[in-house]
Amino acid sequence: MNESADPITTPFHGWRVLGLCTLSQFVAIGCTMYLLGVFIQPLAQLFGATQGQIGSASGVFAVAGCILSPFLGILADRGKSKVIMLCGAVSMTLGLILLSQAQGLLQAALVCVLLQAPAAAMLGTIPTTVMVAQWFTRRRGFAIGITAAGISMGGFVMPPLAAWLLGQFGPRQSLMVLGCGVGLILIPAIWRLAVVKPADIGQHPDGIPLSQAEVDTQAAAPSIALGEIFRRTDFWTIGLSVGIISFAGILIITYLAPYAKATGMSLQNSAFLLSLYAISGIAGKFTTGWLSDKFPPRRIMTATLVMAAIGWLPIVFADDIFAFAITASTVGFAMGGLIPVWATLIALNFGLQNFGRVRGIMALVLVAFTIIPGPLGGYLYDSTGSYATAFGLLWWCLPLGVTMSLFIAGPPSPTPATE
Repeated sequence: MNESADPITTPFHGWRVLGLCTLSQFVAIGCTMYLLGVFIQPLAQLFGATQGQIGSASGVFAVAGCILSPFLGILADRGKSKVIMLCGAVSMTLGLILLSQAQGLLQAALVCVLLQAPAAAMLGTIPTTVMVAQWFTRRRGFAIGITAAGISMGGFVMPPLAAWLLGQFGPRQSLMVLGCGVGLILIPAIWRLAVVKPADIGQHPDGIPLSQAEVDTQAAAPSIALGEIFRRTDFWTIGLSVGIISFAGILIITYLAPYAKATGMSLQNSAFLLSLYAISGIAGKFTTGWLSDKFPPRRIMTATLVMAAIGWLPIVFADDIFAFAITASTVGFAMGGLIPVWATLIALNFGLQNFGRVRGIMALVLVAFTIIPGPLGGYLYDSTGSYATAFGLLWWCLPLGVTMSLFIAGPPSPTPATE
């Protein structure tokens, strides 16, 4: 289709792809995790359930994403990102509409497990990042950072929008409106704008023909077997570095506000800290994405972990709002900056041909880092009666992450392609 398009005169389509993938990640997180926080109480009342039962959906979203990631990665590497995203948009639309009609907790749970949780994974980081990585080479880190900002924007826009809809229409009609909105906006957008590779429409990454060195670099990354991925040292050094900083970030998200309230801060100040964390995350995505295009991404990863380790210390030694704000902003920046650095490292070290499967397998391997922080932090609080113990003890994992990141290998040297 349109393979004869002139790459010089035709507008660069990559920016449209970038906007689409940002919207996709916005919907993936905004219509699941962030929407859940607003709907917990209304849905609990609607279905006669406890808030804990409704809140367990967050775990379902996380586990489903980890389980599906390797399969989505393999499909994305085979050029199926558009199909994945279309299936995700249809599933999200049906999930929200059917949830609005559910007559009990069991029906709601089935909708969540069979439609919404898979939809979040299919609209999330793997297919979108694989597609964006194909369209951007020289500015790949920055482009991935923009795409990942959709996650944070979902956190800003969806909760107040959902709260307004609830006030106007109630839970059932609100879910119906959101479902129809996703269907009417996202499905046509994916159908029209999603193009997996620039070559599919006669264009080039970044809108500029690749140099011979870049062609050689891309040709130097053949498909890697599953066993070889697990034997690669850089798979584990990258993965564990990411896992450790993710561990810290999830602990902050879960217990920062309760810790602040326990020290006597107001509910408004506690909420402000979470907003500060989210805003800093957006800044981190843009900044580390841009830096990853200018400097070795493995060194950006180390610097990000060092920043998180230093920024964590104020909350260990003080319990006032200034200390909490410093920790929230620095760890939020580091956690937000994780996504573009992680993606850039995988693309450089394993090649675009293997990006999806490596990213997916790594997500499955790191599931423990996302599941453990919540229960562990709660256990330490229950055992000691203080959140300070959890934040003090778990700081030590960050220097370990810094050390691990120092052993991340650089990308393999390109071997010129032979005829």
